[in-house]
Amino acid sequence: GTQIFLHQSGDHQIDVTALKSTLLSDLLRESQDTVKQRESQLQKLRAELAKRNALLNQTGDISSELRQLYPSLDQITVGDGVTIAEDGSRHQVVYLNATIRSDLSAAEQQRIADWFKIRTKADAVVFNIQTPEVAAPAKASGKRKR
Repeated sequence: GTQIFLHQSGDHQIDVTALKSTLLSDLLRESQDTVKQRESQLQKLRAELAKRNALLNQTGDISSELRQLYPSLDQITVGDGVTIAEDGSRHQVVYLNATIRSDLSAAEQQRIADWFKIRTKADAVVFNIQTPEVAAPAKASGKRKR
């Protein structure tokens, strides 16, 4: 892809103006190509950031809606992540973790998971529900080993 330009003159003088013009046009073309590549990368990164921020912008509404439907909910955690299978394959997921004061039937839990998938427009969701006893961290005993 390399081009060679030969500049000859009848009296063996180099036309400095033509040489400068050629060099400047080459530099301009290369810099414009670089700017286009960087602009493309920047647009791609902005789109990825907007996609990630979309979930964060929805969390307040998701929490309010879930608490309206299920008032016994204590804590709600919403996030996006990656599940990694045993074979190493990775899949993006949106997850919902909820702590609730009373038990929910399997049908109600499935209804929440289905609602969450539709609400977040996610291809895959992970839903986990806990009662306060399961969610509480284990307390350390007062005894120390010597």
